[in-house]
Amino acid sequence: MAHMTKKEKKIQEVEDVLDRVEGLSDDDVVAEFGSCEAGAITWECVLKHLGRDYNLIMKAGKPRGRWATNIIDRGKKAHARARRDHLKDQKHRALWRSMNDAIARGEDEQAAKRAFHDAVMALYP
Repeated sequence: MAHMTKKEKKIQEVEDVLDRVEGLSDDDVVAEFGSCEAGAITWECVLKHLGRDYNLIMKAGKPRGRWATNIIDRGKKAHARARRDHLKDQKHRALWRSMNDAIARGEDEQAAKRAFHDAVMALYP
């Protein structure tokens, strides 16, 4: 491979990004921030990963421009919803395990189920 100048490297980098995101709308990119997989990890990790994948951030982590800032702001809201849902799901699963463990230990089944029900109802007001 021939030696590439800085300008040629930058052009190649932009072409690579365009190849990767060709056909995606802004809404598609925002949806990536709010996916179930993204909800399982922190905002900082999601921004670093998807921001670089879609060329939204520079190496210093700053948005590349107004368009990128808009996508990142919308993505942060979508991620917050996904993250909240993920954490509620984790809490729900922990409550379920706790109820089953209490029953397995021989505690009152009805009391354990009632406690589970009350905790879940508080989780999803």
